[in-house]
Amino acid sequence: MFVVMPMADSFVWAKGASRVARRSVVLSPRSSSYASAIIRSRVSMASTSSESSGFSLGRVLVIILPVLLIAGGVVGFVYMNNSSAANAVYDLSELVPVKAKVTFRGEPLPNATVLTYLEDGRPGGIGATDAEGMIQLMTDVGGGKIGDGVLPGKHKLTVVASLPGMGAMPGPAFTPTKYRTRGDSPLEIEAKAGAAEVELVVEDDDTAMTAEAIAEYLSRASGAGDNMKKMAEQMEAGRGSGGPRSGGGGGRQRPEGESDAPSGDAPSGDAPSGGNG
Repeated sequence: MFVVMPMADSFVWAKGASRVARRSVVLSPRSSSYASAIIRSRVSMASTSSESSGFSLGRVLVIILPVLLIAGGVVGFVYMNNSSAANAVYDLSELVPVKAKVTFRGEPLPNATVLTYLEDGRPGGIGATDAEGMIQLMTDVGGGKIGDGVLPGKHKLTVVASLPGMGAMPGPAFTPTKYRTRGDSPLEIEAKAGAAEVELVVEDDDTAMTAEAIAEYLSRASGAGDNMKKMAEQMEAGRGSGGPRSGGGGGRQRPEGESDAPSGDAPSGDAPSGGNG
């Protein structure tokens, strides 16, 4: 800390100039030694803090680095294991035939898409229900081969059913949302050796479309389909009738006595009589 001590003011006079004040300052010996002591103390504290911080950081790194390396190795192993399982090619003879009946609100659920997932990363099955809610699961075993059935093991299943779309827009899903994702779906099957037939019950909840909402949507979709059909028929009828007709009453009304020939030219074969006749 530096202490500035003011000295007596001295004034310099110059002809034709304003008075200018000069102020001199000096640093007292007492304040100078005090400031030097403060500077030395701060430098010493900074040096000690730096040494202490470096020591703590080193200890943290010694403890954390091995843990990070081990965790990274485990994650890498799991990732490589799952990737190799998903990309491997399996034999069709490994597949276990599985048929299922899917019901919703006590009725067979038609046109529903069912997917299965294995925890170890091997490929799961896929299928779509028919009008009776029945499904035959199939699996892509790799190498361009698809067979009936699923690979052995415990499968998590997802089920989703959608209403017909309007034009190019797909229809909305009307089944409960929890059955649409692997993490939330409660449906599971255990595929073992030998054919199996199971029943998959999709339980109703507040996230599913109500029967009234489904009926209203289907009515609107049917009406939209009828309107599109009528428009298509009208367009087809317009093309079949040909282009606009020439003449007729649709043209401009000509004043009485006006000729169709261009002005200044007499119609061919209708030359005025007289003259040399």
